[in-house]
Amino acid sequence: MNLKKTIQWLIIFIFAFLIVHYFRKNQDELGLLFRIDAAHLIGIMALTVLTQVSVAFTHFVLLRHMSVKNLGFWEWFQIACVSRFINLHVTQGANIYRSIKLKKQNDVTYTQSIQQLSFLTWVYLLTTLIFAGILIGVVRPGLLVGSYPALFILLIATLIVAFLPFAINALLPLLKLNDTRLAWAKGKMDEVMVQLFRFVTNGRLLTVISLLCFAHFLVFLVLVKSAASALGMPMDLSAVAILTTILMISKYFNVVPGNIGITEYLCGIASAALGSSLGGGIMITALLRIADYLLLLVLALLFMKTFPVKEAITEKS
Repeated sequence: MNLKKTIQWLIIFIFAFLIVHYFRKNQDELGLLFRIDAAHLIGIMALTVLTQVSVAFTHFVLLRHMSVKNLGFWEWFQIACVSRFINLHVTQGANIYRSIKLKKQNDVTYTQSIQQLSFLTWVYLLTTLIFAGILIGVVRPGLLVGSYPALFILLIATLIVAFLPFAINALLPLLKLNDTRLAWAKGKMDEVMVQLFRFVTNGRLLTVISLLCFAHFLVFLVLVKSAASALGMPMDLSAVAILTTILMISKYFNVVPGNIGITEYLCGIASAALGSSLGGGIMITALLRIADYLLLLVLALLFMKTFPVKEAITEKS
């Protein structure tokens, strides 16, 4: 076991210990998971399917803009589902699988895969933070996360995300690298940033992708609200918006596979800071993770035969 995996397992163990320790003292809360009725479960699964479709479709629109014309949505949906299932077990596994699949079948270079992923991640993060801020500003502008105004936290995060590509673009030309490998990496990063700015400055593309990202946020918001309702937890729209933001951001930055344990505990802390309980946030996240995993497991088993996963990851690494 290498150092990276050792650290990942240590992180998983720490958060698992914290969660188990909490529920040992609050076993009555844990019982809520086993009292969810069938109607709520069906609704949650239907919304989970819709989130998968919306993410895949947004990605597909960008691929079409990049002139990947010989790829149909159904084929892309299969790739997207398998890649997300892999990502629940292998950190960055989704990106590896997608990039190899696109290169083999559609002549999309690895650099182009990084370009479209960077753009989508940037737009998703930005629209998520903006929409969460708008909702909280309308519903509960005085909302506090602990002792800090939620709107202030979201404003700072939005500004950082919005200006990050511009900051990187300004700093890259200042780097003077003599090492051949570092210079090569900088050259690739330059290519990524050039294309990213083409995407960002394309008003029509940016508008379409942003609207699709907003639509995805809405679906995910309803999904989180449904999970809270299924557990019998009263939670207003502003609190749901905060949890939705954490859950969506967590999908794009993995410390461990699927951020298992980390996302649950972060949502628990946010839930407690918003006036609910630590266990409430953990259980909402756990319920959504179970639904997501079961759906992706079924879809991956159906779709995986179209491309050997182990071969793909081994070849890339």
